[in-house]
Amino acid sequence: MTDAIEPEQSQMTSVQSRDFGRRATAIGLLIVVALALFLRMYGLNWDEGFSWTPHPDERAILSKVESISPPTLGEIDVLFDAEESPWNPRWFPYGSFPLYLLKGVELLYELAPGSDGLRDLRITGRVISGLVDVATVVAVFGLGRMLYSRKVGL
Repeated sequence: MTDAIEPEQSQMTSVQSRDFGRRATAIGLLIVVALALFLRMYGLNWDEGFSWTPHPDERAILSKVESISPPTLGEIDVLFDAEESPWNPRWFPYGSFPLYLLKGVELLYELAPGSDGLRDLRITGRVISGLVDVATVVAVFGLGRMLYSRKVGL
């Protein structure tokens, strides 16, 4: 009779151990993500008091975002013409996606009722960059867990 109980207890211990491991991993990941979020979002307004950004990369990106504009209905035919398109920034050191994403956020903000548009995209760009960085931390965890183990993921 005791032999029949031992496998059940062994299975329960295994299940409890697995549940504890999952919870510990989730808590560990939550701590790492919270720390990453804090480190990326702390001091976003580091250049407060400047009417322009002293960071040369930000200045270049914001300048190019300002120079692109969505095509009007009459310009739809030139949208895919690289030489004529108002969406072509003619500048790609960082790729085009960050420029289009920032411009898209600006345009969405302008559509909001009572909005007079974003006057300064510095903080918006830094928040987007920080969120993408935190998503990278989560992706690296997932990759490490998938390829090796939860411990490696963390």
